Amino acid sequence: MDEITAQLEDATAVTLLLGQRSAETTAAACTWAREWVHRIQGRGRHRALLHANRLLVSCLAAAGRNDEAKQVLASIAAQCADRDMIRYLLDGGPYVVSTLRGLRDDQLHGLWRPEWTPVPSAFLDALSATKGPTLI
Repeated sequence: MDEITAQLEDATAVTLLLGQRSAETTAAACTWAREWVHRIQGRGRHRALLHANRLLVSCLAAAGRNDEAKQVLASIAAQCADRDMIRYLLDGGPYVVSTLRGLRDDQLHGLWRPEWTPVPSAFLDALSATKGPTLI
């Protein structure tokens, strides 16, 4: 329970760092988010790992590390596609939504990289068609 609370508190702090929009705070946010991903991997906390990776995507995109953000996002988007979790990705915030848009564009234009986890095009299309506060 303590680790869950710590992760949520840290996720909030990382999000606040991203709001400052400086190179230093964005780099710190990336490091912090990546630490959570490494801490949770292999521990059977699949939802927590998904959350940590979604936060990492935001950090990487905010830092301008778009290719790395797309690679992480493709991995979690494939997981979400398997579970029909459309809203989860869209609720990840503007950096996740922007990166989703980039993934979809890459897929539509044949620019999908071989190192990215495949994501069904129907899923990315469904994300694009979903109505709500954060559309791609």
